[in-house]
Amino acid sequence: MKLLAVETSSKTASVALVSEEKLLGEFTVQTKFTHSQSLLPMVDQMLKQAGVSITEIDGFAASMGPGSYTGLRIGIAAVKAFGFALNKPVYGVETLMAMIDQANEKMGILLALVDARRNRVYVAGIQRDCNGERVVLPQQAMEVEYLIAWIAEQSEPVYLMGEGAVRYQEELQTAQPSPQFLSARYATPTARTIAWQAFERLKRGEVADPDQLVPSYLAKTQAERELEERRNKDEN
Repeated sequence: MKLLAVETSSKTASVALVSEEKLLGEFTVQTKFTHSQSLLPMVDQMLKQAGVSITEIDGFAASMGPGSYTGLRIGIAAVKAFGFALNKPVYGVETLMAMIDQANEKMGILLALVDARRNRVYVAGIQRDCNGERVVLPQQAMEVEYLIAWIAEQSEPVYLMGEGAVRYQEELQTAQPSPQFLSARYATPTARTIAWQAFERLKRGEVADPDQLVPSYLAKTQAERELEERRNKDEN
């Protein structure tokens, strides 16, 4: 059983191929090329190097957001096309939860942040201890000042990761007690994490219709905001 995953929520493009036994291939890169230019050649090269045909893939997965509107659409469109063509399931994985999975050695409260602009972040978080983990912040958009207040109320160590944590580090450090910032190693999710999360669902036989997979933006796109502003002006 094999699964191919893509991650295109940020400037970094990532593809991965996993089986029940191991990681068969992974390609992660940030270049001057757009995801529309680089993603499919990356998939093709990885499959060739792994000696696997696209027809041997049992399922596909993509990071579903939040993140770059264009990047998410490109990654999701690619795996949906594979799924439709081969009649295989296609899974969507929450981007921020996949980022947190990369820090599986950390105990305490782990928050993944993506810059949502206008002094806001997209954030999700879990609390992990010896008994397991639980979600303490589902994926959502949040004002930075509200997140600072939330962090200050916690009694466990708080770890922050992601490009949003870097962007607002100075403000977030004002929370008391001050959170700890994880290294750039955890700044962006990789397709490997997307793949392993989706692979568990594939093994369980979870149905995943490609037609049902849509990006999770958590906020209106710029085009939607501009249209709304024009309509409000017209009404006034």
